[in-house]
Parts: sequence; structure tokens; C-alpha cells
Amino acid sequence: MTRPAPAPTTTPGLEDDGVRLRRLVPLLVALVMITPVATDAYLPGLPRLSADLGTTDAGGQLSLTAFMVGASLGQLFAGALSDGSGRRRLLVGGTVVFAVAGVLAALSPSIEVLLAARLLQGLGGACGMVLARAVVLDVTEGPDTARVVTTMMAIVMLAPALAPVAGGFLLDVVGWRGLLGLIAAGGLVLAVLAWRRVPETLPVHRRQPGGLGSVWRNGRVVLGRLVYRRYLLTQVLAFTAMFTWVSNSALVLQEDLGLSPRQYSLVFGACALGMAGFAFGSVRLFTRTRVGHRALSAAGLVLSLLGVTTLLVLALLDAPLPLLLVALWVGVAPSSMSMSNAAVLAAEQIRDYAGTGSAWQGALPFLCGALVAPVLGALGAATLVPLAAVMLVFLLASGGMLGLAVRAERARAATA
Repeated sequence: MTRPAPAPTTTPGLEDDGVRLRRLVPLLVALVMITPVATDAYLPGLPRLSADLGTTDAGGQLSLTAFMVGASLGQLFAGALSDGSGRRRLLVGGTVVFAVAGVLAALSPSIEVLLAARLLQGLGGACGMVLARAVVLDVTEGPDTARVVTTMMAIVMLAPALAPVAGGFLLDVVGWRGLLGLIAAGGLVLAVLAWRRVPETLPVHRRQPGGLGSVWRNGRVVLGRLVYRRYLLTQVLAFTAMFTWVSNSALVLQEDLGLSPRQYSLVFGACALGMAGFAFGSVRLFTRTRVGHRALSAAGLVLSLLGVTTLLVLALLDAPLPLLLVALWVGVAPSSMSMSNAAVLAAEQIRDYAGTGSAWQGALPFLCGALVAPVLGALGAATLVPLAAVMLVFLLASGGMLGLAVRAERARAATA
């Protein structure tokens, strides 16, 4: 990837350290990816984890909630603080915390220690997620921004979908403690690479007033921007529809539809690969055609709505399993195109507060993920009909918010 001609106001760190953006992107993508991987790669081992630590299945599930809460709050603090103090120190320091807390989690003698370690690990991992995106916004413009941010979004969506499948295979070899240890080791490697290769990309003259007060102050600034807020909600609502599927997929496919664990893995993997294909395909469409992000996001929503609506009708008619699975795939896979392009549209609105804006784009989906599972359980969404109905509601809300965002953006342009 080529980057714009170097200028002191946009790429000082890259120029001073002699690091080309195209060499930095894989590391930034890895820093974004490891937190979603750490979120749920160990989930197939939760029953054994709960038994080993002498807790209930619900107690073991709290380790997931603790991590997601930490990741959500950590992104908000890291993003705002980095807008005042720069990216590099928080990025490296947070990744070190992620690794150290991961070791503590792997060695946990009790569920209480595990919960504390996972909360701390989420806080540290949040720095990698939000600051890697902020670095991209610091040093890219136009098509380069779209290409990298969309790629990151695809990875963020694909990682938690495939991580449990890979984790299931590794658990047979290393157990849940070994798996958490491997994730911690990956974090340590990334911390070293970030320390050696990632320069400071936010010059002093572009920094906002710092301190803990900036978390609230900068948050009010970015959330006060109507267009940003609406594109952000478009992304979050589409993500929640997707996470509805992810969090209930095992129960729906295995207990409601009667698939075996191996068949479940194949269907789950096919949906995850479809999401990646649509996300990366939208990047190619944007860079090689005149199709814009608004049209791509809308197209993804329309396809997902078509698939989920068909799925709901087929489920009510008790249709054959193959038809249900095809409709499910059409409902799930294109959602990545909607989310990733909405994320780019939102990011373009907050370049002067890239850290804070990126933080909200990462934190709100994680907060929704932490809340959606128990809410859906109370609604009985672990069968196909309520699952499809809940997904449909979130997708319709996302589509409505996209329309409002486009209207607000056009109104702003007309009065400029």
C-alpha cells in the first residue's frame, strides 16, 4: 500500500522512523485482531474451566463478560488519553498489560483471580484495538484510509467467529490454560514488535487537552457530531444483529436444528468466511469502481434483510434444513459489508479526534456484545424463529439509522 506524500502534519512518526505504512499495516491489523481472538477462543473449554476452578457454568461465563467490559471501558479511556498524550506509549504499554494479565489468567488458581485477570487483560487489549485504528487515521487519507479500516473491520468480525473453531482444536492439545498462555505469548510478541516498529504518529501541535477529564470532554465532542453519531449507530446495530447470531449459534444449530458439532463448525465457518469475503470484496469494489461507502453499506443491509426475512418465513413454515441454512448464510455474510463501510463513513467524521472516535467505534459493539447474550436468553432467542426475529429488528434499525445519517450528511453539505 502506498501512502500520501509525507507531510509534517500527517506522517511525522513514519517519516522520522523510516517506516513505510505498507510494512506497518500487518502489525496494526494483528494488534486489532488479538483482542477479539482473546475474547472467545477459549469458549469451547468453558465447561472444563468451570470444573477446574470449582465454579458453575454461569461463573465461567463471567470470564467472557469481564473481558468484554474491560475492553469496552479500556477503549474509551485509551482513545481519549491518546488524543492528548500520543499513541505510541499507550499502545505499547497496553499490549504489555494484555500479555501479563494473560499469563495471570492462564495460571489462575480460582475463578476470582481469573475474573480479575480477564478484566485487566481486556483493559490492556483495548489499547491495541483503538490505537491501531487511530494510527491509521493519523497517517492515511481517502482510499488508503478506506482500504485499511475496512480490512481491520473484516478482521475484527472474522476473528471472533473463527477463534472458537480454532480454539476447539487447540484445547485437545494444550487445554484451556495452555490456550490462554498462547494468547498471552502472542500479546508479548506484538508488544515487542510495536515497541520496535510503531512510531509516534500524532504530533504535539495536533494533540487535544489531555488528562482523565478528556475521556468525557472528548466523548461529548465526537458524540455531539450528528453525522458521526448516526453512522456509528448504523455500525453498532448491524454488529448487534450479527452478534445475536454468534452468541446463539451453537444452541440454535445443534439443539434446535439438530446439527452435530462437526456440522455446526462447518456452517459457522462458512458464515464467517462469507463475512470476510463480503468485507474484502467491498474494498475491491470501492478501489476499482465508483461505488461509494454509502451504497456499499446499504447493499450489505439490503442483502442481510433479504436473507433474514426469508429465514424467518421459512422457519415459520418449517422448511427443509438446506433452505434454512442458505437463508441463514445470506442473512449473516453480507452484514460485514454494511458494518465495515459504516465504520469508514464514521471515521471520516472525527479525524481531529481519531483516538476518541475510534474508541467509541470499538467500545459500543463490545458493550452490546457483553449485554446481548443475557438479554437474548431472557427473550428465548435460542431457537430459530426468535433468533431471526431479533436479527431482523436490529437490521431494520441499522437501515433506518443509515438513512438518517445520509440525510444529515447531505443537509450539512447543502448548508456548507
